[in-house]
Amino acid sequence: MASALEGIEEAWLREHYPFRQMMEEGIYPLMEDDEAEEFFDYIYTYFKAIREFYQQASASASCVVFYIS
Repeated sequence: MASALEGIEEAWLREHYPFRQMMEEGIYPLMEDDEAEEFFDYIYTYFKAIREFYQQASASASCVVFYIS
């Protein structure tokens, strides 16, 4: 997983960030177009943290198990 996330940079993620589609589908509770940039920054901040977490786990030969319910 760490190697897959390494290649994802801000420009690529921004290009694949379908703000209007997410609004239309009610995925994120955003109301205005001007919230798109702020919300992308929020998402990207957490993406970087997750990427770092997986890189550290990989470097220490640890495993990551997660559960979604």
